[in-house]
Amino acid sequence: MADRLIIMDKDPGRVVAEMTITLRHPRQRKDTAFQAIVDKVYAAVAGRTLPEAEELGQAPGKGRTRRLPAARLNALAGLLEKLADEGGQADIYRFANAVNMELDDLLPIVESGELLGFVNVQEGDLHLTPLGRAYADASVLGRKEMFAGRVLRLPVISWIYETLQQDDNQRVAKEYFLDKLRPDFHDRTEKQLDRAINWGRFAELFAFDDDTDELYLEK
Repeated sequence: MADRLIIMDKDPGRVVAEMTITLRHPRQRKDTAFQAIVDKVYAAVAGRTLPEAEELGQAPGKGRTRRLPAARLNALAGLLEKLADEGGQADIYRFANAVNMELDDLLPIVESGELLGFVNVQEGDLHLTPLGRAYADASVLGRKEMFAGRVLRLPVISWIYETLQQDDNQRVAKEYFLDKLRPDFHDRTEKQLDRAINWGRFAELFAFDDDTDELYLEK
């Protein structure tokens, strides 16, 4: 560990904390003081779960539109199951080791769990919510239904879904959504829409037609 740490946010990149490390050399990874600093670093990177109104953001054109994390959604169930096995609470640093994942891979999954109401993050600790425990215990079909219901609470997803519902043939050009999202996401717009499409596909709500460059409702 260096003597000075600059901690960057996940996305977009910005400085969220700076720490001066005064531990004597040589430093031992299993030392209590060393582990305490590691916990602080993970807490700074992971942040904390905000109140729902701030966490979810607003629909495009109505305020701050929350970006979607680049999460492997098919890994979410396994994370929740493991957290349930850990008693519903775990230190993020130790949990990353337990599930054999790098922080860059774990945090987007944790963030997706926060958005869906399955986990909370406080002071670098993961907490499984009652809803998250129900998801971990549910059948495959039950999980699909729960996921779709929770995803529709996300303003950007519900906006896409409602836009498609209101269209005559329930198909809308991708460019329409890009134009609406561009004021919020600028050069990240295409990436964010692609993530929204992936979330919609995973929830079996809507999909994308590569031939016509259109989003459409799943039947």
